[in-house]
Amino acid sequence: PRRQSAEENGIGFDALAPLIKETARKAALGDPAANQTGPARRSDTITINRHLDMLAGNPRLWEIYRLLSDSITDRYK
Repeated sequence: PRRQSAEENGIGFDALAPLIKETARKAALGDPAANQTGPARRSDTITINRHLDMLAGNPRLWEIYRLLSDSITDRYK
């Protein structure tokens, strides 16, 4: 299945630019582990499972997301 772009979903680049800039700024600061955020870092299994449900149509992305989330969650237990 073809993936939709952010613009096709009504999200313009101007809405994503601050997120991209902040991500790049934090990456340049050094220790990625110190800057880790997101549901896996918080052990937020409800959000992780919701994301996995959204990826159910793409087994490859589902598995990548699951592996990364498990790895991050395990690191911060």
